[in-house]
Amino acid sequence: MQWDAIVAVVRELRLKARVKPRGSPPPPEWTTFLIVPVPGYVESSGCGPLPFREVEWIEIDPVRVTERGRLLAPAVENLAGELLSRLTALGLQAQGGEGAKVRVTAGQPNARPAA
Repeated sequence: MQWDAIVAVVRELRLKARVKPRGSPPPPEWTTFLIVPVPGYVESSGCGPLPFREVEWIEIDPVRVTERGRLLAPAVENLAGELLSRLTALGLQAQGGEGAKVRVTAGQPNARPAA
């Protein structure tokens, strides 16, 4: 699975995500802190460094909310189309769609191994 490429897309688009370790309940919090601290590991504020082999799925919220100050309403952008096209370019089929959370699971039939 190309977890490092998925993390790069999430960071580039500045989206919120959450990581589910195998055998654990889904994490409750969404975070913009998602990194690959060293090759082969992913880390978010919800789970410390986790080996790629232990990741069951990464769920991504395609809606980006940008605060614009106290007097203006936040700017809301739905980047689902951009996100899905980038994941497709990686050879992945993501679950979800326009306005819904997008989930990439470890058992992707079209997933290519990370180079």
